[in-house]
Amino acid sequence: MSVVDAHARITHGPEADAGRGRSSGKIPAVHDRPRHLFWTPRSPKSSSGGGDGRVAWVDSLRFLGMLAIYIGHFGQVGGKLYPFVFLYHVPLFFIAAGFFARADESIAATAVRLARRLLAPYVFFALLYTITLVLFNDWPWEKTQAALTAFAVGIRNQTPAGSLWFLPCLFIVAIAHAVVLRFTRNPLAGLAFGAGCLLISQHGLTANPLATPSWALNADSALYYVFWYALGHAAFPLLRRVVHHAWFPAVGIAAVAAAVWLYFCGTAPMFAALQRFPMGRVQALAATGLGVLPVIVVVVANIAIARAIEGVQLLRALGRRTMLLCGMEDFTKLVLPQAMLMIGLKLQLIHPLGVVLFSFVCMWVAGIAAGGVLLLYAPRWSGLRAPVMNLDAGTRSPQVAEAKSQSPLGNL
Repeated sequence: MSVVDAHARITHGPEADAGRGRSSGKIPAVHDRPRHLFWTPRSPKSSSGGGDGRVAWVDSLRFLGMLAIYIGHFGQVGGKLYPFVFLYHVPLFFIAAGFFARADESIAATAVRLARRLLAPYVFFALLYTITLVLFNDWPWEKTQAALTAFAVGIRNQTPAGSLWFLPCLFIVAIAHAVVLRFTRNPLAGLAFGAGCLLISQHGLTANPLATPSWALNADSALYYVFWYALGHAAFPLLRRVVHHAWFPAVGIAAVAAAVWLYFCGTAPMFAALQRFPMGRVQALAATGLGVLPVIVVVVANIAIARAIEGVQLLRALGRRTMLLCGMEDFTKLVLPQAMLMIGLKLQLIHPLGVVLFSFVCMWVAGIAAGGVLLLYAPRWSGLRAPVMNLDAGTRSPQVAEAKSQSPLGNL
């Protein structure tokens, strides 16, 4: 599900303004910051995003989440990875998107901004993949029309591109949460609203939207995922502080150990304890509450890993482009094997290791190779924004433009 590049822009006072070039009227170029090709040594500045105003570990976290999305969409060939990543990967992205939810603009302005940042790329990537399918399958007009109609309605599990459902769903989630924030100005009120929506989605509808979504633009799925979005918004101020504490690695190690246990054992042993509750509504409510716990544990494990790898430039670069990775996933997984066939190479995925390796290759192709082309020729439609002039060198600097033009929701 790329499901979501939540933009990691934060302010640290006058020092940050000077670091971004506001005091001198200059836009800092990427090459002005000393770094290695693939690794930047960890420092307090790198953890807070450095001169480009991003939070490094959030970019790394989004990379980990997108890798889980790519792995999960390969299905059963992923072995135990398949059910494991489906345990948490979509909630993780809604949590990350909620990190930077805004309450400082009108609802109308929020709707316009989100439509440009989420729905416009949804239309672009839907058309791109539809054209690809028409050529790949030699579709007649009837099949093409059916695909376009499915994209227009936007119901998860019914569109030809499985990962694109996240964008309209995030639009609904963010609008609903923004309305609550606008009137309450309280993240805890947003979290309470999200918890209520989660309960409605699991116990108040005729069909569970996680299994059988049926509302346009995934509005029924949004009832479930708005809780995770609100949780990210409410928890982020605390997370920003605790990830730098000396004791956080111990918490991270414990969470990773618990995640390993969940990988091998699954959640069945946890839910077996619910047999003590009487059958009916009480047991169902207890199952819903218990189902939140393993997701949070694995998300904390991912945050700990993201902190550990935040110095890897390549992974952070991919994490900055999760909008692109989400939109290009199905396209890349279809086109790349066909390109390999043209030079006599046949792809065969037969074990989880192959799934992980090929998922990373697909992410690189979608985020770096295709991303460079789209940044130049379709930046706004692909969610990357347009390049700007580097005032120091007098040349175009797409990377700086991408970093400088981010909104709180990010590229996804």
